[in-house]
Amino acid sequence: MVMATISTVSLIIVATVTSNNQVRYAFLTFGAAGIWACSPMTLSCLSNTIYRPAEKRAVSIGVVK
Repeated sequence: MVMATISTVSLIIVATVTSNNQVRYAFLTFGAAGIWACSPMTLSCLSNTIYRPAEKRAVSIGVVK
């Protein structure tokens, strides 16, 4: 949840700051890092929650990705 919060705040800053491109790029980097940090945790939780049938799990993982 910490990484998701950092990502959300960073992307809000990117959307609101219009005058300084260096600040926008720095916070865009933090936002992307937060998204990529949350992805493996979401996929592992999904794989453990939906385990049968295998087709249902495969489709749900594909939708999340």
